[in-house]
Amino acid sequence: MLRAIASGIDLFGAAAQFRSWLSCRAPRCTFDILIVRYETLNQSVPAILDFLEVPRAARSFFPKIRPAHSSTTRLMGGRQVEHRLQAIYGSLDAAVEEVPPT
Repeated sequence: MLRAIASGIDLFGAAAQFRSWLSCRAPRCTFDILIVRYETLNQSVPAILDFLEVPRAARSFFPKIRPAHSSTTRLMGGRQVEHRLQAIYGSLDAAVEEVPPT
């Protein structure tokens, strides 16, 4: 992963993939798409379960939602990595920010 970051290029095509998901509409796409922002994942669980048509009775068997405790800065090597990621994916971050939580 650090090599991909060091390259300064979106090697995974994340930006193109995100645009593709958002632009998928009938008749080309014959299925529904639910886009959920990671930052609002915990709050979006009810909407996700509704989207997946999980029966109400089955929902009680799902584990309780716990807050995430993760940071790319802490996990991957500090502010320099964070700045490189921002340079590569900054425009993708901006596009994601425009998407409603669910």
